[in-house]
Amino acid sequence: MNKRTRQTAEQRELRKIAQQEIEDAFRLQAFYEDMEEPKEHSHNETFSQVHWLGEEFKFNSTQATIIEALWKGWEDNQVVHENSIAETIGTAATKYHLRSSFFHHGKYHPAWKKMIKRIGKGLYTLLD
Repeated sequence: MNKRTRQTAEQRELRKIAQQEIEDAFRLQAFYEDMEEPKEHSHNETFSQVHWLGEEFKFNSTQATIIEALWKGWEDNQVVHENSIAETIGTAATKYHLRSSFFHHGKYHPAWKKMIKRIGKGLYTLLD
């Protein structure tokens, strides 16, 4: 094999390696672009499904309405009184307690105290 043929073969091999590295770089870039940074707090449109600090919670319609009210208060850095929530959900109870909406069959909803926090008499917020 003469010198010119050997250089050409070496050049072809180098070009092949360089092309493979370029393709790998593009694949890696596409992979990272496709990765969405996980959100610590997110919800669906109706608040019936919520992702909160790595946990997924599902809520019935009344609970979802409550979560929406608490979420809005949390976004505004405000606490929400359970009387306000009672009005929002349209309860006929004269003495409403928020916890009653999250207590069923002798157990609290998994989001209780993980996501929902009582911070004073009748005052609630979302834990962060």
